Amino acid sequence: MSGKFKKRLTSICIHYGKFEDGEDTGWEPDAVIKLEHAKAIKHILPQIKKVLVGGCSSGMGVFAFRQLDVQAWGFEISPDLDRIVPPEVKAYARSGSMINIPFDADDNFDCLVTTDVLEHVQLKYINRAFREMKRLNCKWMAHLINHTDIKPDHMTLKPLKWWTKQARPYYRLRTDLQAPESGNSRIYGLNGDLRHVYTFWEMV
Repeated sequence: MSGKFKKRLTSICIHYGKFEDGEDTGWEPDAVIKLEHAKAIKHILPQIKKVLVGGCSSGMGVFAFRQLDVQAWGFEISPDLDRIVPPEVKAYARSGSMINIPFDADDNFDCLVTTDVLEHVQLKYINRAFREMKRLNCKWMAHLINHTDIKPDHMTLKPLKWWTKQARPYYRLRTDLQAPESGNSRIYGLNGDLRHVYTFWEMV
């Protein structure tokens, strides 16, 4: 990692990935976590060159992939998108949702990535969301799906078997592909918690 990138990453962690009111949530700052996520996904799918990050929030995932020389764009439903996204990402983030993705097949993405996003889609819109994902014509998807945390905005908490059935007309779960575990227990999704791991899907 270059000194210039380390300096910029530190700045982003301070300004965009900081803990609210100085509270330590038990996790690393979001910018650090997203970089580890991007590295793990790139490790499993080294061939990907162009990635779309669904539900990109403040754009840290987009920023992370771009630091790894992967072309990355993102979309987010938040009305505060323009305010929360750092300058480096603004040109690559659009307003949109999983049931109205603001990109299409002509954008030629290799992979769609989501982290704790699919469970936010209402049950009645799940099929529509998968049709939208299929419309992108990505060969690969990488999803970290929350199955267990009951929150007001977690609309669809279902086991992986259920998600596999919903995706079946379009994508198949590649159970042989497993993201590497980080040595840092503060990296969400890569800390060995089997309830919260990335799953990899290949177009049928």
